[in-house]
Amino acid sequence: MNPIKTLLRHIVDYAGLYPPAALPLPEVLRNYALYQHSEASWMLGRLVMGSAQLPAFQNLRPSLPPGRWPLSVLALTPEDWETLTVCMQQGLPVKAIETRAETALQVAQVAGMGRKLGLRDIYIEVPLDQPELLSAIRAQECYAKARTGGVVQKAFPDPELLLHFLQDCVKLELPFKLTAGLHHPVRGCYRLTYAPDSEKGLMYGFLNVLLATAFTLQGLPELAKKALLEEDQGAFHWLSDGLEYAGVKIQNPQLERTRAMLHAFGSCSFTEPHDELLSTALERNP
Repeated sequence: MNPIKTLLRHIVDYAGLYPPAALPLPEVLRNYALYQHSEASWMLGRLVMGSAQLPAFQNLRPSLPPGRWPLSVLALTPEDWETLTVCMQQGLPVKAIETRAETALQVAQVAGMGRKLGLRDIYIEVPLDQPELLSAIRAQECYAKARTGGVVQKAFPDPELLLHFLQDCVKLELPFKLTAGLHHPVRGCYRLTYAPDSEKGLMYGFLNVLLATAFTLQGLPELAKKALLEEDQGAFHWLSDGLEYAGVKIQNPQLERTRAMLHAFGSCSFTEPHDELLSTALERNP
């Protein structure tokens, strides 16, 4: 497999229901069906929705176009878990659960509820300033989840805090996913929402976090930090058998290892992450 697809295949979990897009469910489902049959489908991951939308999704299923509908479902309240349980018993195609925890006890509780539903892919979001919870997630054989942005500048974590999260996950051999604020390939100043008068803010890019993870796996912390802060997409040089940054080459097996660690990122836009990749990179790696 060529390196760009090794690193980015099925990496975008489409979350169009959530801000800043906040689209209605029928439009999100139409989009997901369209993306499955587009030339960009190789980047498309799961469809993210909350438990509250599951009954409406079930009602709409007979009218949906042919295709796959792998769901990653947010379950944050007892009511969410009850709805999720009922819908899964009715055959809903749930592939993963995304939930939250603030204590080790909560980690154990949500892990147990997920296992009762027969799901292996359980992503538990924890505050970035509580790294001790990552060990609890690892002990439960679940995956971590972290928030990397939002619709206000203060929602974007400090680089050192985000880098420590990546380092802690690598040290624990704990795979994870990220969510929010990663619409663009590289770090830069972008509009925080889609409103015409939206403020701009400094956002991370998905290539930043992927390369920071890759260099962390190689034991190169300074290069990981440099990659996390990189604002020039042209600094990432795609090769026939890997990627080069700052004079250091990451070969395909190392890119595969990176993706085994960073499973996906949630984004309310699917087209932006794909369309903003350098055309030269896509042409070189068709």
